[in-house]
Amino acid sequence: MIQCVSCRVLSALAIATVVAAAAPATAAPARPQREALGTALRQLALRGNASILFRPDLVAGRIAPATVAAGVPLEQGLTILLAGSGLRYRRVARNVFLIERQPARRGDVRPAPATGDDAERQVIVVTALRRPMLLGDTPASIVAITRRDVMRSGASDLAAIATLAPSLALTNLGAGLDRLSMRGVFGAGEASVGLYYGDTPVSGPSGSTSDPGFMTPNLLIADVDRVEVLRGPQGTLYGAGSLAGTVRILFAEPSPDRTEGEIDISAGFRSGGDPDLMTSAWVNMPVIADRLAARAVLYRRVRGGTIDNPALQGRDLDQRTDTGGRLALRLEDAGGWRLTLGAAYQHSRYEDAGQASLAAARDTTLRLVRLPFRGSFAMGWAALRGDTGFATLDLSLSRFRWTTRRTFNLTNVLLSQKGDRADCANLFQRAAPPCSDGELGAWDGYIDGHVPAILDQPLKVGATTAELRLSDSGRLSWTAGAFASRRRDEGSSAVRRTSGATGIALDEPGFAYRRFAGALDQFAVYADATWSLSDMLDVTGGGRLFRYRRRASGDTSLRNIITEPYDAPTMLSYRYGASGSAGRLRADYRPTEGMLVYGQFASGFRPGGINIIPGLDPRLAVYRDDRIGSLEAGTRLSLVDTALEVELVAYRQRWRDMQYAATSLNGAFALITNIGDARIKGLEMGVTARPTSTLTARLQATYADARLSSDQVTDLATTPGRAGDRLPYVAPWQISASVARVWSVSPGVRLRAEVTGHFLGRHYSAFRQDDPNNLAIGRTGAADMRITVEAGRWDAALFIENIGNTRGRLWASSGSFETGTVNRTPARTAGFSLTARF
Repeated sequence: MIQCVSCRVLSALAIATVVAAAAPATAAPARPQREALGTALRQLALRGNASILFRPDLVAGRIAPATVAAGVPLEQGLTILLAGSGLRYRRVARNVFLIERQPARRGDVRPAPATGDDAERQVIVVTALRRPMLLGDTPASIVAITRRDVMRSGASDLAAIATLAPSLALTNLGAGLDRLSMRGVFGAGEASVGLYYGDTPVSGPSGSTSDPGFMTPNLLIADVDRVEVLRGPQGTLYGAGSLAGTVRILFAEPSPDRTEGEIDISAGFRSGGDPDLMTSAWVNMPVIADRLAARAVLYRRVRGGTIDNPALQGRDLDQRTDTGGRLALRLEDAGGWRLTLGAAYQHSRYEDAGQASLAAARDTTLRLVRLPFRGSFAMGWAALRGDTGFATLDLSLSRFRWTTRRTFNLTNVLLSQKGDRADCANLFQRAAPPCSDGELGAWDGYIDGHVPAILDQPLKVGATTAELRLSDSGRLSWTAGAFASRRRDEGSSAVRRTSGATGIALDEPGFAYRRFAGALDQFAVYADATWSLSDMLDVTGGGRLFRYRRRASGDTSLRNIITEPYDAPTMLSYRYGASGSAGRLRADYRPTEGMLVYGQFASGFRPGGINIIPGLDPRLAVYRDDRIGSLEAGTRLSLVDTALEVELVAYRQRWRDMQYAATSLNGAFALITNIGDARIKGLEMGVTARPTSTLTARLQATYADARLSSDQVTDLATTPGRAGDRLPYVAPWQISASVARVWSVSPGVRLRAEVTGHFLGRHYSAFRQDDPNNLAIGRTGAADMRITVEAGRWDAALFIENIGNTRGRLWASSGSFETGTVNRTPARTAGFSLTARF
């Protein structure tokens, strides 16, 4: 049982607040006739127990034409306040109205369009807090990447999204091995960043150490509505796996009112590597007018290889291919209820790991084996949404399954056992005494006859998730729900010899084999409520009560006598479970139009896990859940009619009972254990400037200082960190900046040029500077350029990525499995893209 008295009290109070009915609003006193339109709209929202969303620049300088008397229906009041303003209201959810400009009527005489991009100031409605809110009015550290942002940047996967949203990091640890992290929370175990495709939370397989975060389902970004990156613990609304933040990939949904589609082709030619090619197409078709629509997406990306292997006489061996698609159906009725059914599939094939060796020439590996990866991801979902009369109901049911086959280089691990007289006794089926000189020679010869070798691991993971959510907006805006998930995974691990000529596993039985399986069942109830004390001050409380159960088992049918103790048990089985709570408190203050100040406390958690490793000390078999508590203060400013938008956030986090990767004392097995506490302090800044209608500049910068706050002391595993050490793989600075300019070439034709830059600060691969495996990473950046011609239904672009061809280290590692491997910034790539819409 997790002990967190304050969190339990907070959760209970929040849930009770949501269940209680809102007290009726007291009639506001008469106001002056000449009142600012923004103030009048906020007062009307409070009186009408609704939410009215509007961008500050839409109402700036406008005066309400009349006073809306008490008792006037809300929509009638909106009509009165917007009369003659050129604005209109639109209902976007129950009791939620969006103020926007009125569209031009057919036949109206309109001035020529400006050469700038109106979409740069588009209204962005996000649902990160589980109800519709304007991005600029959302009291949270959030980066919203719109559909147009994705298209203009050429972003196609999570790695590209991470460059657009600093603080989020995707670390590639090998072929198919991607780990998401945020705000300095980099550690093994369950994912520390929740990843959602639509309303479906996804994860990787547990493997033998309950480490789903080691692999991330990385569907290509094709035909999405937007991407929302929530920074900081999201335990209240998103639960387990959102310890440090949440990423939501929101697909474009079928629309029953129009037929449209798009075809996109892009190609890139990399210096010193094979070319890239990506094609995608989508179509939206009404089946029954205004009732039923279908949307289909197909895509394929081939990323050319860049890594050479002289030992295997191969060039550009690490080619990667992803092929997939989606299909969705949406049914709406006259009452506003809608049902969406969807399915997605992606097959990935990576021919080899993309890391180079530090001891070799750039883009060259000394590895004696090939490390291919295969993965097939399938997902289906059903979502129902409608107005029950007292709240909006959202019901979702989803299922995903990911079948993968990953490989690791085991050659160095096996060779490291040569000359070990104690382990040598395994060969002669005894635990002791140590080997004689003659026996040791036989032991060393046995190892030489079984290398090079790989660890071959076919894995499967599948999960079924259901969530029921009720919400409403007004003076009391609230969300309450229940969540249940059932996840099952299984896999095997075989040690196989490889061909000395090709590095591919030989067609022969492995000389070690074990199987493992795991299960994780979760259930939670949660609630979150915001009370508007006035048109300037809101307070929010939220809580989540959760319970989970985990079990794991494994059996060894063919023991690896090189690394496994002779007397290690062949069957292992463990169970672990816990229950507890997470919560948050927040206050939001809006002293003037276009200014938001907020402060909050929030918490997040991850389930504990189980190591199924033969010969492991039983005291290391089970590890506990870890938690984060975060204090955060932030502000959003919209100045000079949104010509300048600023977001500033400061936070301090305490990470308790950290789940972290460690190594068994003989160096043969990777495991996960709780290693103590850490504190993380940081700043996040976002600035958007539009000095003219044709020029836009953006800056996103984050700083994180992540250090251990207690020593890691254990005689069971290798964990060398001490209090004050910086956490490995946490960059102190991450910066992304862009400048875009638009020119009108002729009526209907525009030219857009954009330059973007990315910078990664210096950090290291180990806790201790004196660690022989410690490697420096980062202190590197790259600049990209993209020139696009936009002409009606056609876009054509030329781009250069990494203009300066900088090749800094993005990731590096050295240990018992691999010595001195590195990922560098991809080499300069020039290319083009063509987009046709219909």
